[in-house]
Parts: sequence; structure tokens; C-alpha cells
Amino acid sequence: DTRADMGAFWFPQGFVLELPEIRLKQGAVFNVPITAAIESAVGVNLAFRFNPSVITPATPFIGSTAFDDGALPTIQYRVRGDTVLLAMAAGLPVDLAGVIAELRFIALSEGTSLLTWLPDLVDVDEELPVLVDGSVVVTTAYGDVTGDGSVSALDASEILKYVVMIIENINFTRADVSGNGTITAYDGALVLHSV
Repeated sequence: DTRADMGAFWFPQGFVLELPEIRLKQGAVFNVPITAAIESAVGVNLAFRFNPSVITPATPFIGSTAFDDGALPTIQYRVRGDTVLLAMAAGLPVDLAGVIAELRFIALSEGTSLLTWLPDLVDVDEELPVLVDGSVVVTTAYGDVTGDGSVSALDASEILKYVVMIIENINFTRADVSGNGTITAYDGALVLHSV
């Protein structure tokens, strides 16, 4: 028999992989931390879906992983449409208690992106863990009337231009910072106060 004995790695039953619940403002660049309650492993395959009309992958996409400092780590990923695939392996067991990967995204538009595991494509050392889905809720960035992802004096200036009719159109929802149903200089002042 010429087969090599690769040994076996033990891990506890009932191990868990969890995607987070996140709330943030439109335009934010953020991390999606994937957490685990697993003693250790040498190989992890992760796969989940997201809503690409609400969030999109940032560059660079992988912030960090538990495998970064492992023995001979190998990490590969692919994002295709609404699906993230991430494979991580190391020559020796890696501690997987806590955050095992942080993936970077950008909040594109208001809405909810469910983060849903794809169980047929997920395993830890070829065993299926308990999978907990998550979500990202993106809310309107009040005051960001230019839509550039930040609230600045430029946004206040655009609000004032609208108030004195220099410009005819503005994102009403974002410009009505006070939430009273009208756009006034007070909304511009609230923007300046937040800068």
C-alpha cells in the first residue's frame, strides 16, 4: 500500500459558523465578520449569498482570516453575482474560536441584504457545522445629498442651493435631515453641525 497516512484531526460536535447582523448607513465600507465556535480545523469551505443591489464587495475583499498566521496557509475566494465562495487551508490545525474571516463590502443602497449560507458548499474538515444566517440593513445616509458616501459641507451647500432655487432637484429624503417634511436652511445647518 503506497498511500500516505495523513492522520486525523478531532473537533467537537455541535460546532457553529455564524454570519452577523449589521446595521449601517448607505455608502459605508464595512467588514462582515464570520464567527465560529470550533476548537480547530485544517480546512474550511464557506459559501453564502448576499443581495448585490444592496451591498457589493470592496477591494481588497478579504480583510483578515484565522488562517493568515497558520502553517503554510492557503486562502482562495471567488465572488460571482450574489455568491461568495471562500476556501482556507493550513498544514496544521488553526484555532477557529471567534472571528475566522472578515470580508469587506460597500453599502450601495437602502435595503436589506440577507446573508444566507449555502449548506451544500460549506464544511469544516469535511463536516457540516450548524449554520446561522445573518443580514445587513442599509439605511439612508441623511445629509449625503451628493451621494458620494460622506456627509460634508458640500452637501450643506447643495441643500442651500435648493432652498434658494439655484438647483431644481435634490434627493428629498437625504436633504430633509430634520425629518419634518420640508427642506430649509436648518437642514443645511444640521449637516454642517455633523461635519
